[in-house]
Amino acid sequence: MQWFFAHNWPARLWLAVAPFAVPAAVCWLVRPLPWLLDHWLNAVAFAGTLVLAWLVGWFAANLLGWFVLAPLYYDQALRNGAPFRVGDSVRLLAGPHAGRVVWVYEVWGERGQVRVELGEQARDRVEDVYSDVEVCREAAAPGPARQPAAPDRGG
Repeated sequence: MQWFFAHNWPARLWLAVAPFAVPAAVCWLVRPLPWLLDHWLNAVAFAGTLVLAWLVGWFAANLLGWFVLAPLYYDQALRNGAPFRVGDSVRLLAGPHAGRVVWVYEVWGERGQVRVELGEQARDRVEDVYSDVEVCREAAAPGPARQPAAPDRGG
């Protein structure tokens, strides 16, 4: 299940399937009648109606997706160990570094994302940002116990 969410399959499936519900409903309600075959313009008009119905379904799926998918992703983030804190040891579930155990050095709680230690180059390019469903809390620290330095508060 973690892999399923980490690779964003719920949103992919939602946006692949949900928009077709409206054209399917149109077909079910109209039940392509014999008049569709009477003249070629009837078939073209019906095809145009199905395209418009798909567009309505796509926009509706995007709007409703927030209400349907957000609680699912939030629940999965909690199962993965969220909310994370600086210094937590996590396993990466997606991306080019999947399977690595690293530590969190910055938390973007309002975005549901963390930055993990992948080296200076990844830090400079901001390639070390993972969502809460793309990481999973680990009990053991990776390698030697490393804790990030406390931020300088000035004074």
